[in-house]
Amino acid sequence: MDLFGNRPAIRLFAAVALVVLTGVVIAACGGSSSDSTSGGSTEASGESKEASGGGETAQVDCPVKVLSVANFTGEGSQNGATVKGGAEAAMAQIEKEGGVLGCPIELVTKDNGSDYTKSLPLMQAAISEEDYANVNAPDFGCASVLPLVNKKELLSITDCSVQGTANPKYNPFTFETAYTGGGIDAAAGKYMVEEKGYKKIALITDNTAYGTSAKENLESAASEAGGEVVDTEQVGLEEVNFSSAIQRAEASHPDALMVDLYGAAMGHFMNDLETSGWKVPTVSGFSGTATNLEQLGVPKAQAEGLETAGVTSMGLPLNERSAELVKQLKADGAKIEGSLAQYAQNHDWMTLFAWAANETGSLEPEAITNFLAENGETPVPHLVMGETTGYTPECHEFAAPEGLAMLQGGYFEQGGLPLVAPLKIAVTECPKPLGS
Repeated sequence: MDLFGNRPAIRLFAAVALVVLTGVVIAACGGSSSDSTSGGSTEASGESKEASGGGETAQVDCPVKVLSVANFTGEGSQNGATVKGGAEAAMAQIEKEGGVLGCPIELVTKDNGSDYTKSLPLMQAAISEEDYANVNAPDFGCASVLPLVNKKELLSITDCSVQGTANPKYNPFTFETAYTGGGIDAAAGKYMVEEKGYKKIALITDNTAYGTSAKENLESAASEAGGEVVDTEQVGLEEVNFSSAIQRAEASHPDALMVDLYGAAMGHFMNDLETSGWKVPTVSGFSGTATNLEQLGVPKAQAEGLETAGVTSMGLPLNERSAELVKQLKADGAKIEGSLAQYAQNHDWMTLFAWAANETGSLEPEAITNFLAENGETPVPHLVMGETTGYTPECHEFAAPEGLAMLQGGYFEQGGLPLVAPLKIAVTECPKPLGS
């Protein structure tokens, strides 16, 4: 049996990897409003299909509905754009290849308006009205919906990026598609102390679970390397004035500043730091890597003084696949508002769902998460990041095998790729559990 199985009903991903680029371009130009649905029309809504796979037969209602609760408007709308763009790109290709268990996918979106306290009630309301084969709450609202996902035994393939979410012991119905932010912050802390010689570090991050993960991991990594975090400021992502937080951080007299903020908050912070006159070496974590500072009005000269930490699949010089993707997107007039890696991750969660469902012949949550865990190191040709991202079962997460990257400058050209090549920092150990 080959990678995709030899059963005709489940040969969804038989084409070569680059074929996905056509689907990416087609979907990138389309758009749909929040709190809306989108999907193929190869089968009539409500029709039932019998699908076989893995030696079992499943009765499936068409279309197969998936739910995404994300920040489609507001300060973090860059993320919402990549959630929708990446998912719809994958859906276009999946439908072309035969759908999920013979059915088209219908994507239902709910907008939290970048108010992440709304993610849980929006998810609760949505699942009370309809059944979904996969529910997704990426970004900072992710951690809040996990108890609901577990209680209701819902499948959630998602790019949460918050450490601990992908542990099958506690979250058996969740499968993480992104390298956890905590691991990136740990690597950044190690880099700052060991490579740059900064012994005292101040941290400015958000007040979500992601920020707490950043704090715990940076403190642990800095301590192990012989340094310390002398001040931590956790602020709201809706803030527009970071002057007080910057003043408190400066008063701790650090050798360097670590900032892990996303979107508009990162732009406001960078401008406030420049206004403050505090000249301090500054490193940004995963969130900063995913933020387009140019779009937020941060002068290029200022951004070039920033180092950002991210996975190598986000920062390596253009490889053949990413170069072709960006070329086609530009030719078609499409625009990626965040980083190419985020766009790809949101392509990945939809692709992984379709792949696992077709391979198992089932929409049963644990069957899908178990399949993905057992086959995580198998290349999936249709994953845009497939050549640089593989599942590491011992860490319960996807990670770039080549490690993490430190990038000089936080500016992005069209397509979301950093302008400067990274210095690779190998990370071989799993991040420590939050609070350990």
